[in-house]
Amino acid sequence: MRCAWILGTARVSCGKTGAFSRLRHGTTVICLSLVILPASAQQLLWLGVLPDGFQSGAWDVSADGSVVVGWVSAPPLFRAFRWTRDEGMRDPGTFGGVSTEAYGVSWDGAVMVGYSVDSQDRMRAFRWTEATGLEDLGTLPGGQWAAAADISADGSIIVGWSANSAGLSRAVRWLPDGQIEELGTLAGGTSSEAFAISPDGAAIVGRARNAASQWRAFLWTAETGMQDLGTLGGTWSEAHDASASGQVVAGRSRDSSGRWRAFRWTAETGMQDLGTLGGREAEARNISPDGAIIVGRSRNSANRWRAFRWTITGGMENLELTYADLLTNGSELWEATAISPDGRYIVGWGYNATSQFDEAFLLDTWRTGDTNGDGCIDDADLLAVLFAFGTTGSPPTRHEDINKDGIVDDADLLTVLFNFGDGC
Repeated sequence: MRCAWILGTARVSCGKTGAFSRLRHGTTVICLSLVILPASAQQLLWLGVLPDGFQSGAWDVSADGSVVVGWVSAPPLFRAFRWTRDEGMRDPGTFGGVSTEAYGVSWDGAVMVGYSVDSQDRMRAFRWTEATGLEDLGTLPGGQWAAAADISADGSIIVGWSANSAGLSRAVRWLPDGQIEELGTLAGGTSSEAFAISPDGAAIVGRARNAASQWRAFLWTAETGMQDLGTLGGTWSEAHDASASGQVVAGRSRDSSGRWRAFRWTAETGMQDLGTLGGREAEARNISPDGAIIVGRSRNSANRWRAFRWTITGGMENLELTYADLLTNGSELWEATAISPDGRYIVGWGYNATSQFDEAFLLDTWRTGDTNGDGCIDDADLLAVLFAFGTTGSPPTRHEDINKDGIVDDADLLTVLFNFGDGC
């Protein structure tokens, strides 16, 4: 047994761990069974490929980082994958055709969406769960193809695009009752595609053609309909994600020189250029629910694409440089495609020098034992686990359950104690 003593304002030590704390209320004695704990560090996981694959990329991640979805290049085209920490990479199957991709996953990781080509060579939107497998979501009346691009946090609303009876692409949402609803187009336009939905399901973003047949980023709500978000001076823009409130949108737009630039849009500021990593182009892929963190890709000064993270306070940073100590020599992070709601987990793809494959990655940016993401394992983390001690369940952002075994217990508390002071 290993005992931790918390005495008034005195220092606390836990065996030989060297972990100390200053807590000002009461006296607590906790005796814990010793377990083997992971090192306190961020972690980069390369997710590999399916058995017949040679390349993979991630499109989305669950809130707790336990599920990642995306694609694998495998003869003859693409195959969707669902990766979990317990089972690794799995192929969910197809509708009988040669290609499928998974684009989005619910916050709890239970529902996955994307497209699958059927035996008649038609692209069909799918919804997948463990219980049902692939389900065809259907199309607009008379349409022959559709694709699902994203899903609300609770898995109830799905967005994407479908052909109409004229064969034109229209942004749609599939409602909880299974009905498909067309979202329309910009004034005078003929086509639209929905790429993302806000976590609460209220706001949808994507791209739509205007009267001049130019693609423009749009924001759609039931109250306002489809709104053109403009450009950064060029003739093309598209929105790739929206914050929880739908008040912040991220995507890419061509500037007056025709270069792709990452943007962050709000009603107050309009479309703002996020800059680059030293090159001429950048593209934003995903945004945190509070609108404060954006991930994507940017060209660096050597004109190579690199994964970036942008924050309001810090601007754009090269993830390959920030987490260089996690990369083996020759490995590269090319693009960040999604970020978990709390900003902890980032997924994308790059080059794994060990396997010599282009692979999907999962980056855990928090230190082991850090329950609030402030980079320091301290009193706040210890108290968080103590106050949650003994509770069960593992909601998507339940950070007190550090090892994700469904209960806040001795193992979680020991993880904090063994790593106490790290990063501070």
